[in-house]
Amino acid sequence: MGVGAHLLRLDIAFAEAVSPSLMTELGVICPHLRVLRLSQAWRSHQRYGLLTAQAQLQGVFSSLVELDVSGCTGVGTLAIQAPNLQRLNAAGCSLLSKVSTQSQVLSQVDFTGCKNLADLSPLAAKIINLTHLQLQGTFVPNLDFWQDYPWLMYPLSITLRWPTLKVLRTVLEALFQQAQWPAAARVALSETLFNWLNQQASMVKPLLKALGDKYSHVRHEAAQALGQLGVASPVVIEALLKALGDEYSHVRHRAAQALGQLGVASPAVIEALLKALGDKYSSHVCQGAAQALGQLGVASPAVIEALLKALGNEYSDVCHGAAQALGQLGVASPAVIEALLKDLGDKYSDVRQGAAQALGQLGVASPAVIEALLKALGDKYSHVRHRVAQALGQLVVASPAVIEALLKALGDEYSDVRQGAAQALGQLGAASPAVIEALLKALNDKISDVRYAAAAALGQLEVSSPVTEAALLKALADESFNVRQAAVQALGKLFDPSGQSLRNLLNLAVKKHFAAPNHNSSTATLLTGYPNTFFNNSNQNDNNNNNVFQSSNNIFPAMPNQRV
Repeated sequence: MGVGAHLLRLDIAFAEAVSPSLMTELGVICPHLRVLRLSQAWRSHQRYGLLTAQAQLQGVFSSLVELDVSGCTGVGTLAIQAPNLQRLNAAGCSLLSKVSTQSQVLSQVDFTGCKNLADLSPLAAKIINLTHLQLQGTFVPNLDFWQDYPWLMYPLSITLRWPTLKVLRTVLEALFQQAQWPAAARVALSETLFNWLNQQASMVKPLLKALGDKYSHVRHEAAQALGQLGVASPVVIEALLKALGDEYSHVRHRAAQALGQLGVASPAVIEALLKALGDKYSSHVCQGAAQALGQLGVASPAVIEALLKALGNEYSDVCHGAAQALGQLGVASPAVIEALLKDLGDKYSDVRQGAAQALGQLGVASPAVIEALLKALGDKYSHVRHRVAQALGQLVVASPAVIEALLKALGDEYSDVRQGAAQALGQLGAASPAVIEALLKALNDKISDVRYAAAAALGQLEVSSPVTEAALLKALADESFNVRQAAVQALGKLFDPSGQSLRNLLNLAVKKHFAAPNHNSSTATLLTGYPNTFFNNSNQNDNNNNNVFQSSNNIFPAMPNQRV
């Protein structure tokens, strides 16, 4: 029997080039596997062409208790036979549309961000112990689903995260009209959902009262709190619109920001913000209005015209806010590009910074824009050079002049510029010897953000060589968690698409693991398939929770490293 038969836990993170068939093979190789973490293992990348179609993950896992496929954006179907599965994390699987586990003991499920998921009936029919279900960003919350399985509402500890309070209120009202539902279900709903809704609503009334307080600082804080609370009711919107006419500018500024946060782009709100954009007494109010207009996303001719006018304001914070808003709205008209190019030469550095950021967001890589950005890469202020480097990466014009300028910026005295240049070189995809050499040098930078950007860029360029592999392997021991994570992801991209290397190295990893002295755990962690890096510190715990394989959005507790 192979060593895989003894494996109880396996972590494979960021291995984007493996074949989906590996899932089926693992069910055969590791029949006693209890914990399987495949966070971001199958991702959809048009640039790399790793997935020509949505991946189908299939397999039989009779002992599996926990499965993590979070961030696998290339997975369309998850159809496994895991009768003992208790915890399933599929957060961020944006293409996932079908789920089946054959488990009747699922207790914790996370489908956050699975925007193609609209039907959980195949899964729900098997669930009897569900206590935590997260559905934010999906299309699952429909009445038919809950009417078919009302007992899902029984556990008082159940948590449902709905996209908006409006959706939550609508669903709850409809559910309570179902007379055939048992009383226990209604009690559970009341305890778990209505209390939360009432808590949010109970906070609105005192804040609205505070928004009319005689002291301006109280009104200022009340407007800020209403924006953060996120309850965009008509009463709240009306009160904030009124606050936009407050006699004190700092209250008007906060009211504008709150309206942008709440996201209600009604004609009344847009009209009020356009008026605030021309505030005669405070540039901060104008800036807040510009930012709010960018957040609301209404790119009407009136809004664009007002923002273009604001680009020529005498106050730099207003110009900066207008430039940011134009970048967010995405209207790359000749008039907008011309105005931003003009601001790229403004006398104030924050205006130049905002213009560079907007030009990168708009994506117009014309010769005039590239030439202006290359010139701005020599700006005397580092925060401007940083934004310019990022913009050049976003425009993806890998001309010799751009590459040469970014290589020079990679040696800048300021770390934020070096970080932006490394990031841009990775985005451009020009894997010349000079670029690789410069990025390898940046892997030894004294600032961790630069090392992280260099490792990530090397992963994007996918140039496999002994020197590159050795440098990335060395980065696995970096003191910074982010650098180690980027190195793991970069090394994962060097595997052949068939996944054969991963399967072979998995066996080597397990063999080395069981040969390691003083290690009584049946747990293997795969570090991109290089056996000489496995389990060098097998008895050492990371007290800082810097586990490079732990998904950042994983809601499930890790299994203990001991024989089960």
